[in-house]
This record gives sequence, C-alpha cells and structure tokens, in this order.
Amino acid sequence: LYSDGRVDEALGLLEEAHRRHPYDAELVSGLATLNRDAGRAGPALRWARELVELLPGDAQALQLLQELERARK
Repeated sequence: LYSDGRVDEALGLLEEAHRRHPYDAELVSGLATLNRDAGRAGPALRWARELVELLPGDAQALQLLQELERARK
C-alpha cells in the first residue's frame, strides 16, 4: 500500500495491527519508519520512543530514535 502512495491506508492498517498486538516491536518499528518516510516527524518520533521502550538495549531502535531527534532540531 505504502509503495502505491496509499500512505494513510498503510499506516491505518499498521495502527490497527498494533492495537491487537501492542508489544510487537516489528509493528512499532514499521510505524516509526513509515511515518518518518512520509515526512510525519511527530508521529515517527512517538513511535520510535515506544520502540526503544520495547527494546531498550537494541542499537537499531536507539539509532532510529536519535536520528529522528536530530532531524527535529
């Protein structure tokens, strides 16, 4: 969906899946990166923070969060 330009629909499906599986780190990562790629910095940062909470020792999660925080400044 996302690659077809149906960003809102893709994000909606991921958000619905997240409601059913709130501890699925892959879903949270997808929400962070798709929001980032769609230029939605605020939601991307929120999802990246949630990802780091789910995976506190994960270097990639922390890198994504730091990247988004730097871009926001």
